[in-house]
Amino acid sequence: MHFAPFGELQVTAKSLLAYMAFHYNINTELARSTVANNGTIAQSGSTAILSTGTETNGSAQLHSRQLVHYISGQGIIVKFSAVFSPGKTGSLQEAGYGNAEDGYFFGYNGVEFGINRRSSVSGEVIDNWVSQADWNKQLSFEFEPSKYNIYAISFQWLGAGVISFQIENRHTGLFEEAHVIRYPNQFTVPSILNPSLPLRAAVSNSGNTSAIVVTIGNMAAYAFGQLEKPGPRHATQHNLAYTATAETIVLAVENMTDVFGGTGNNRSQIKFTHFTYSTEGAKPVTFRIYRCTISGGTSAAIDTNTSIAKKYTGTPTPASQKLWLAIEAAKADNGILSLPETFEIPPGEALLITAQSAVNSEVNASLSWKELI
Repeated sequence: MHFAPFGELQVTAKSLLAYMAFHYNINTELARSTVANNGTIAQSGSTAILSTGTETNGSAQLHSRQLVHYISGQGIIVKFSAVFSPGKTGSLQEAGYGNAEDGYFFGYNGVEFGINRRSSVSGEVIDNWVSQADWNKQLSFEFEPSKYNIYAISFQWLGAGVISFQIENRHTGLFEEAHVIRYPNQFTVPSILNPSLPLRAAVSNSGNTSAIVVTIGNMAAYAFGQLEKPGPRHATQHNLAYTATAETIVLAVENMTDVFGGTGNNRSQIKFTHFTYSTEGAKPVTFRIYRCTISGGTSAAIDTNTSIAKKYTGTPTPASQKLWLAIEAAKADNGILSLPETFEIPPGEALLITAQSAVNSEVNASLSWKELI
């Protein structure tokens, strides 16, 4: 029998939270790539190939654009396929769930293959590697990390839940536990600082001059049970009278990277739910909704104690705009639109509302959203 992280029989459906697939390319709608010092990320044969290159400090990192929203008491499982290079001293390979500060991974720490629990709970990043020779479970099949394998990592969290590292048995098609971290009743701090994280694959050199390569097939994270997206609700609006007939910024809402007094500490998505508008003029108005990054203009946090969002008005500067929706409104009109489920943005991005009309117009736009904290 197979069990979910909290001991339930796996008979209920799992809800998809985030994924990365590479059938055609490294799709920037699904993945974020970061390379340094001649590191590379390329697509080939429906896989992502991460390489350090031969520089002593080369690196490549791949994260899912979608962050996983962890719900207290709801178990999560991450599944992925990977091929690892033979380990080299002065190099790191990892794949799993997390970022540079927290997470759970399979990979190589130098020449040793193993699992890693990375934690920044103490204020500094600490890697807790357990090499394959020290795993507390015995695999019943021959395992070679230099060949394609399917891996799974499941966890309970709640600060102190069990973490299970699993590998698929090629003979049975079932996952077997390779190592289990039985965290409860053993420690006085949480296993990681914040469990809402992206999928991650990374390679890096720290003195090694070999090209270290990790190949990733697909990666996905699931919650056990019904998909829930609770969180505080907020809204904001702005009224604008303009004389230019060019497309004009009315309002933007940004998901801030620095929240509640921290620096780079936000790991929560904003899910927009409704767009409300009104118009007053002699000609119809086109409203456009973009995802973008943004800076400048007039900005203010929605609420420094309860919200991760910032409102922009005036003349901010958007970049990397992607049109998500366009709405045609009559010359004297109003309405409310329920936004699609996919209208979510990660930290560092914004939702931008613009308006355009052939004559002078007065428009009002408002957004409401939930913060998946």
